[in-house]
Amino acid sequence: MAAGMTPNNQSIHELNNQGLEQSAIEYVSRPLLNSTGNVNPSNGVEGSASTRGISAWPIERREQLMAQFDFDITAESKDATPTSEARLGTESRVGAWLKQAQLLARHGEYGASEAILRQVLWADSQNREAIEKMGQVLEHQGRFDESLRVFRALHRQSAEMTPMGTDPRLHVARLLYILEEDHSALALYQEILSNEVPAEDQLFETYKNVGNILCRQGDFEGAEEFYNKAHVLQPKSDVLLVNFGTLEIQRDRLDLAKDRFRAALEENPHNDRAWVGLALIHRHKGDFELSWGNLERALDLAPYNRTALRLMVEWAVRDGRLSSAITRLEAHIAVNQEDTELIFQLVKALALVGRFAEALLECERVVAMDSGMQDALRLRRELAERVEEDRIADVARHAALGTGLVTTKPTSSRNHSESISSVRIESSI
Repeated sequence: MAAGMTPNNQSIHELNNQGLEQSAIEYVSRPLLNSTGNVNPSNGVEGSASTRGISAWPIERREQLMAQFDFDITAESKDATPTSEARLGTESRVGAWLKQAQLLARHGEYGASEAILRQVLWADSQNREAIEKMGQVLEHQGRFDESLRVFRALHRQSAEMTPMGTDPRLHVARLLYILEEDHSALALYQEILSNEVPAEDQLFETYKNVGNILCRQGDFEGAEEFYNKAHVLQPKSDVLLVNFGTLEIQRDRLDLAKDRFRAALEENPHNDRAWVGLALIHRHKGDFELSWGNLERALDLAPYNRTALRLMVEWAVRDGRLSSAITRLEAHIAVNQEDTELIFQLVKALALVGRFAEALLECERVVAMDSGMQDALRLRRELAERVEEDRIADVARHAALGTGLVTTKPTSSRNHSESISSVRIESSI
């Protein structure tokens, strides 16, 4: 790939025109860098929504809660000076609640932890420890926009180090990076590095994320420079080794990339992104069965890895394995019910196997969540036409059966490959 080219900026149709193996490698190289799995665990983020389900509340309820949070965090206390006894009682309860919330979060019970933290903030809306933990819990659940708002509120409250010893700007920069607001994230990281040197673990995350941003922007030399700085601090980081592998993919040095991914798996056999990287390499080298095995392994480890799911759909269309891809997508969407991108991928996969009524229902969901999505609007019209044609054909068949004129179900006037512009659908997956 030429320097400066951002793989994710190409449509899948363009990638298909470049050839299967190369397109898959270029298509995934940016998503491999765009994952909260790359965030340093020392900041409380040990994984991401791509490696676990998002137990999302209804969006209306979320908006109400976040509006209340914004109000609470900026409002002055309405109480007069409380008595010492009342203050001590509140502090005691808050301390116990914070311990409970931390314990729940440590065991992956993020929804329960969030509920307790909201209780803390009702009692003490300025509690910095609770605000910081709330931002982390939301981040764990993949609710990145909400998490960013919380961390920005934390920074507005005070630029001092948080109770967990983190510069609040690092939280903000990390969320900007996750949300791919690269210009703002890079500017904030540069501001942090120009003023002071963070603690070693935070410095590692900063170097790594800056390297990822530069890699996404096509500045491969700059990315390697920051990766090397991070490598000095944590030479055995499997996350960083995956980033090195992704960089080598973009440089079309696939043997070096494979070595990096294997080294990452030696450090951590459960690194799903390393398995995705190996799947890409083996696919490029023509070992399709091994590449499928690698990809299945990645999804076994992380069923909600969106990069792996995207690749599975693309490869399933080409290799005739749509049944497996549909099963994986349905499992993902059952948990991540607002993931319009992958719901739309499911719509197209269902259409390609002739499950038009189910595809139409899912397409209605996509349009309800994103009424401006033109591809979904167009596909919904085509699916509705096909479902109506099938309904009319069924009525005619039943009528004919009733008169004894027909004894078998007639074949459709259009097969799957001819229906609902399937050539366009396939090329856009």
